[in-house]
Amino acid sequence: MTDQDAKLDGLNSKDELIRELKKLYGNLNDDDTVTIIEFKVTELLDIPENAIWSKITPHEIAKLALEHLDLSDSERKILDVLIKTRSLRRTAKKLFGDIRHRWRIRKLLKSA
Repeated sequence: MTDQDAKLDGLNSKDELIRELKKLYGNLNDDDTVTIIEFKVTELLDIPENAIWSKITPHEIAKLALEHLDLSDSERKILDVLIKTRSLRRTAKKLFGDIRHRWRIRKLLKSA
């Protein structure tokens, strides 16, 4: 694994990638085999013009929600971090310690 592999997965370094893999899979040794799967876009989907996700990013939704909705302090904190990081992965890692908690951020965005 390399720093580039880590960056493709939204992390900063090989060491950070290894720490995340250890969290997910437990014990990970230097001689363990890791398979990296990379996907290639083969066909673009024809998304309808009115589909909101084709026009607005998660951090833009967060900005609008902060401006217009009555939110709890914890919801405001999540959206503030999302605006700063511009990344669901980095926000989940920063707030919840693990990228597997992206669902929490997505759930909040869907309710916004």
